[in-house]
Amino acid sequence: MTRFATLALMGLFGGALAAPAFAGGPVILASETPVAAPVVQMAPVGADWSGPYLGAQLGFGQIGSTDPFQGQGMIGGLHAGYRMDFGTFVAGAELAWDFAAIDLDPLNLTTIDSLGRLGLQGGADLGRTLLYGTAGIAHIGGDVDQDGSFYGLGMDYALSDTMMLGGQVLRHNFDDVPAGSLDTTLVQARVSFAF
Repeated sequence: MTRFATLALMGLFGGALAAPAFAGGPVILASETPVAAPVVQMAPVGADWSGPYLGAQLGFGQIGSTDPFQGQGMIGGLHAGYRMDFGTFVAGAELAWDFAAIDLDPLNLTTIDSLGRLGLQGGADLGRTLLYGTAGIAHIGGDVDQDGSFYGLGMDYALSDTMMLGGQVLRHNFDDVPAGSLDTTLVQARVSFAF
């Protein structure tokens, strides 16, 4: 076999192998469809603070006056209120009544047995947490029966759509008692139910 015949045979053989690749023209690869990342549904972190609620509170009260009478003890009761949620700001009103048995003198002649208040609230909606300030009118009952005012700070945390846990620190001022003035400080834990 001549050198020319060998080269021709090799060219034919190579062409036969390459022919199927070029038979249909250029090969076009299908473009891949982009796959979107899965969307993760997050649970809502906010709470709607609008509507009525009621609950109970329990804590510790300290009462002092301009004279030597003072006392301290457990104090607790019930509360009811209504709030309106404006997005980042919450406003409302609340009525609360506390029961106590706090003696203000060593002979137990002056006893405080109740403390009521009606106040306005305003605070920041931080999702499931509400931080608020409150102020209004107050009434102290027992051997001293007097009207006054109060102010304070509070926080509520929404455990669910209907149940809230919280706490308050309140200061009450009664300036017209017979002995001069009477001031109370309350620290209370609260549980409330929205409906």
